[in-house]
Amino acid sequence: FTILNNFSLSVKYSRLCNKNNGNKINHENKIEFKGFKIMIAANNVTLRLGKKALFEDVNIKFTEGNCYGIIGANGAGKSTFLKILSGQLETTNGEIIMTPGQRLSVLEQDHFKYDEFPVLDTVIMGNQRLYDIMKEKDAIYAKEDFSDEDGIRASELEAEFAEMDGWEAESNAAALLNGLGIDTEFHYSLVGDLDGNQKVKVLLARALFGNPDILLLDEPGVTLHPLAQKDLFLFFENLAENNQIMYTTHSPFMVDSNHLERIRSVYIDASGKTVVSPDLRASERLNGKNQPQSIYPAHAALGLSVSDTLLVNCNPVLVEGESDQVYLSALKSLLISRGKIAPLKELVFIPTGGVKGIKATAAILSGVNEVKPPVIVD
Repeated sequence: FTILNNFSLSVKYSRLCNKNNGNKINHENKIEFKGFKIMIAANNVTLRLGKKALFEDVNIKFTEGNCYGIIGANGAGKSTFLKILSGQLETTNGEIIMTPGQRLSVLEQDHFKYDEFPVLDTVIMGNQRLYDIMKEKDAIYAKEDFSDEDGIRASELEAEFAEMDGWEAESNAAALLNGLGIDTEFHYSLVGDLDGNQKVKVLLARALFGNPDILLLDEPGVTLHPLAQKDLFLFFENLAENNQIMYTTHSPFMVDSNHLERIRSVYIDASGKTVVSPDLRASERLNGKNQPQSIYPAHAALGLSVSDTLLVNCNPVLVEGESDQVYLSALKSLLISRGKIAPLKELVFIPTGGVKGIKATAAILSGVNEVKPPVIVD
C-alpha cells in the first residue's frame, strides 16, 4: 500500500490500547500538521492476506474541519481502507492514530443489515455500549425470579446508563430522525419497511448518534436520486465544521469540484498493491489497473460544474454534431475578430448527437432560463 503524500506528525506522548479486532489504536496527546489538528491517521499500516500485501506502509493523515471524498474503481480497496481506519479489520503491522477522547462512528455499506430492527433501536445502536446496557437492563427487570445478584448487576448498569446520559437516548435519537426528515410515525417501524431514501437517513442518524467526532461513511448516497445526493453532500459539508468526515463514493454528485484537494483516489498499481493518493493523475502515470474508473467521479463532477458555468450569461445554440460545433465556433471567432458581429452574450454551440437529440436537449436548456434556444440544422 503506497501513500504518495507522507506528512510528519508532531507527537508529545502516546498511549496504546487494543480496540475492536485487536488493532492498535494509538491515542496521541498532541497531533498537529502545519497548524491543523489531525483527527485520524494511518501510521505505517500494512495489511497482508497470506503472502499478498494488499496495503503496505500506509501513512496518511486527515485534518479536522474537512469532508474528504475517497474515490476509486470497484474492488480498488475503498471499503477496506475505511474498515482499517475504523478498526474493523486487523492490520498486519502499523497503527491507527486518533486524537485522545475522540469518538468514531461508521455508516456501513450494507443498507439491509438492520431491516429486522425498529428504527429507534437502530439509531441508538450507534452507541453500541449504551444499547447493550439498555437491553441487559430490560432482560434483568423482566425476570420473574429477580435475585440479589440481579439487583447488584442492575444497580451497576443503572449507574453506567445514567453516566452515558441514557435517559435522554430515545429523545435524542428521535430528534436526530426528525431533523433528517424521518417523521415520528416511522420511529417504531422496522427499518426494512422504509424506502431507500428513508433507510439511508436512519443509518445516517445511527452513525451520528452520540455526536461522534469522526464519521466514516461507505457509499452513503448509493441508493439516492442525484438531487438527494447533492443535498446529502451539503449536509456533510455543514457537519464537517465540527466533525471529521470521510466517505467513499462513485457518484459525481458527491464530489465537490471546488475542493478537489479533499479527494483521495484509491487504485491498484502495476504490482497489484493498492495505492491511495491526493494526486488524481498519479494512477494514469503509473499505468495501473482500472485507472480511468478511479478518478471518473472527479472528472464527471468537474464536467457538471463546467457545463453549469458555461450556461450562465451565455446564449446556447443547438447544432447536430461536433463538427458543426467546431465549424460554427471558428466562424464566430473569425466574425468577431473582424468586427462583423459583437454578441452581447457568449454564443455557445452545443452538439445534440443528431436531429433526434435536439428536442430533449432544448427541453433541458429551456428549464435553465425559460427561453427556448435557437437551433441550426442542415
